[in-house]
Amino acid sequence: MLDISRTKVPTMDTLLTLIDQFSTLKYNQIQLYTEHTFAFSNHRQVWQDASPYTASDIINIRQYCEDRFIDLVPNLNSFGHFERWLRHPTYHHLAECPDGFIHPFGGKHISFGSTLKPNAASIKLLRELYDEYLPLFDSPYFNIGGDEAWELGEGWSKTKCRKEGACHAWNHAGTKKIDPVLGINRRFLGDKSGKTGEILWNLGLVMDSAPSKLRNQTIFNRLLFWDMDNEPLAVTDIPDTALDLCESAFLDLEAMIQEIAPASDKALLQKELKNAIALARHGIHRLQVYRGARIKPSNLRKNLEKAIKTHRSVWLARNHPGGLSESCDHLQQSYQAL
Repeated sequence: MLDISRTKVPTMDTLLTLIDQFSTLKYNQIQLYTEHTFAFSNHRQVWQDASPYTASDIINIRQYCEDRFIDLVPNLNSFGHFERWLRHPTYHHLAECPDGFIHPFGGKHISFGSTLKPNAASIKLLRELYDEYLPLFDSPYFNIGGDEAWELGEGWSKTKCRKEGACHAWNHAGTKKIDPVLGINRRFLGDKSGKTGEILWNLGLVMDSAPSKLRNQTIFNRLLFWDMDNEPLAVTDIPDTALDLCESAFLDLEAMIQEIAPASDKALLQKELKNAIALARHGIHRLQVYRGARIKPSNLRKNLEKAIKTHRSVWLARNHPGGLSESCDHLQQSYQAL
């Protein structure tokens, strides 16, 4: 994948030379990562200063690739990374945060939006772009991007995301009747008792009892691999009472595990669930010990040693051994820090 949207669009000679090099290396697929560097007919203000590729350029590139047995796959980011569009007043109404947002990396204020508002108007725009762009390609594939929607849930969709989840903000009509627990039980586990799906769903909700500043990570994962030198800044505001609530929730869920009735692999699934809870609880216990709780470090080491052994066992029951050593090394580092 070549990024042609970071202010540098290769000349045709440069691009075709690269394609020749890729062909020599036996590449059979190329994508041109595109945000604003295609000359869409109705959106000149977006691309007018970007030296964009035109429809005829794409057709020529595609044919050049096909002659070298390379599939030119269309790539058009369609959710985040829309700042080259949303900075223009014409498109402000499509932004999740039209007045800008605080970037999660670095905390800098960006004065315009970068993520499309997940509504019918945005879908209409994307359909228009797709209708003009996709016919230029012969590939059976299409990369819509969708990454780094930084401010999703912070602006227009905030209420829906907080109340119902991000999926409802994007496709509310299609998901409002979904019972995720029922779906997990029926589709993946065949558990007529309904208990496995309930446990898995509620495991994901335990962290709500101890809100943190972490992104894309739970406090249990962060604390499990914490070296215990200094308390992580992301958890300093979490009171001991919140940790106790998490501990209690995990114990309640652990007690339910004996009631599950999956269609197969019951014993293995019980073992996996119990060990997942054990590792999460170990993270809590590390912080509690650091804060002076009366938990013997020797018990922490003993429990983690047992969890690592179980981790190896359940891994090999479902997976090839590749990667197991690397995974266990991380847990061993946590063990050594005790």
